[in-house]
Amino acid sequence: MMHWLLGGHLDFDFTDEHLLVEFSSTVGQDDRGTFLEIGEMKYRAVLVPPFVTIRQTTLQLLQKFTQAGGQVDFTGQTPRPLSTLNLLSKLLILKKTN
Repeated sequence: MMHWLLGGHLDFDFTDEHLLVEFSSTVGQDDRGTFLEIGEMKYRAVLVPPFVTIRQTTLQLLQKFTQAGGQVDFTGQTPRPLSTLNLLSKLLILKKTN
Protein backbone atom coordinates (compact mmCIF):
# COMPACT_ATOMS: atom_id res chain seq x y z
CA MET A 1 0.00 0.00 0.00
CA MET A 2 2.81 2.42 0.90
CA HIS A 3 4.49 1.87 -2.48
CA TRP A 4 1.20 2.52 -4.26
CA LEU A 5 0.68 5.79 -2.37
CA LEU A 6 4.26 6.90 -2.99
CA GLY A 7 4.11 5.87 -6.64
CA GLY A 8 0.96 7.93 -7.07
CA HIS A 9 2.62 10.95 -5.43
CA LEU A 10 -0.15 11.00 -2.83
CA ASP A 11 0.49 12.83 0.44
CA PHE A 12 -0.12 10.65 3.50
CA ASP A 13 0.87 10.20 7.14
CA PHE A 14 1.20 7.19 9.40
CA THR A 15 -0.38 7.07 12.83
CA ASP A 16 -1.17 4.41 15.40
CA GLU A 17 -3.84 3.74 17.97
CA HIS A 18 -1.75 5.21 20.77
CA LEU A 19 -1.42 8.56 18.98
CA LEU A 20 -5.17 8.70 18.31
CA VAL A 21 -5.65 8.80 22.07
CA GLU A 22 -2.58 10.91 22.90
CA PHE A 23 -3.61 13.68 20.50
CA SER A 24 -7.29 13.56 21.54
CA SER A 25 -8.48 12.84 18.00
CA THR A 26 -11.86 14.24 17.06
CA VAL A 27 -14.27 14.29 14.13
CA GLY A 28 -15.35 17.62 12.71
CA GLN A 29 -16.93 19.42 9.77
CA ASP A 30 -15.81 22.42 7.76
CA ASP A 31 -16.64 23.92 4.36
CA ARG A 32 -14.80 21.02 2.65
CA GLY A 33 -16.74 18.33 4.54
CA THR A 34 -15.96 15.81 7.26
CA PHE A 35 -12.49 15.43 8.70
CA LEU A 36 -10.68 13.40 11.34
CA GLU A 37 -8.43 15.69 13.38
CA ILE A 38 -5.31 14.14 14.88
CA GLY A 39 -3.20 16.73 16.66
CA GLU A 40 -3.06 19.73 14.31
CA MET A 41 -3.71 17.70 11.14
CA LYS A 42 -7.04 17.09 9.42
CA TYR A 43 -7.68 13.99 7.32
CA ARG A 44 -10.54 13.38 4.88
CA ALA A 45 -9.89 9.65 4.48
CA VAL A 46 -8.40 6.83 6.56
CA LEU A 47 -6.78 3.70 5.13
CA VAL A 48 -6.60 0.88 7.68
CA PRO A 49 -3.94 -1.73 6.82
CA PRO A 50 -4.41 -5.42 7.58
CA PHE A 51 -3.85 -6.28 11.24
CA VAL A 52 -5.17 -8.70 13.84
CA THR A 53 -6.40 -6.56 16.76
CA ILE A 54 -8.00 -3.16 17.10
CA ARG A 55 -8.89 -1.15 20.18
CA GLN A 56 -12.52 -0.45 21.00
CA THR A 57 -11.74 3.28 21.16
CA THR A 58 -10.27 3.19 17.65
CA LEU A 59 -13.35 1.46 16.25
CA GLN A 60 -15.62 3.97 17.96
CA LEU A 61 -13.65 6.89 16.50
CA LEU A 62 -13.71 5.35 13.00
CA GLN A 63 -17.43 4.68 13.34
CA LYS A 64 -18.07 8.29 14.37
CA PHE A 65 -15.96 9.50 11.41
CA THR A 66 -17.88 7.25 9.00
CA GLN A 67 -21.28 8.29 10.39
CA ALA A 68 -20.35 11.93 9.87
CA GLY A 69 -19.51 11.23 6.22
CA GLY A 70 -15.79 10.44 6.45
CA GLN A 71 -14.14 7.81 4.26
CA VAL A 72 -12.70 4.70 5.97
CA ASP A 73 -11.28 1.84 3.91
CA PHE A 74 -9.94 -1.42 5.31
CA THR A 75 -7.24 -2.96 3.13
CA GLY A 76 -6.67 -6.68 3.31
CA GLN A 77 -7.78 -8.64 6.36
CA THR A 78 -9.90 -6.69 8.83
CA PRO A 79 -9.25 -7.15 12.55
CA ARG A 80 -11.66 -9.53 14.28
CA PRO A 81 -11.04 -9.58 18.02
CA LEU A 82 -13.99 -11.07 19.89
CA SER A 83 -14.54 -8.03 22.12
CA THR A 84 -14.97 -5.70 19.13
CA LEU A 85 -16.62 -7.98 16.58
CA ASN A 86 -20.08 -6.45 17.03
CA LEU A 87 -18.89 -2.84 16.61
CA LEU A 88 -16.67 -3.82 13.67
CA SER A 89 -19.60 -5.42 11.86
CA LYS A 90 -21.66 -2.25 12.44
CA LEU A 91 -18.83 -0.12 11.05
CA LEU A 92 -18.47 -2.30 7.96
CA ILE A 93 -22.24 -2.25 7.38
CA LEU A 94 -22.20 1.53 7.74
CA LYS A 95 -19.35 1.73 5.23
CA LYS A 96 -21.30 -0.34 2.70
CA THR A 97 -24.42 1.82 2.96
CA ASN A 98 -22.68 5.22 2.64
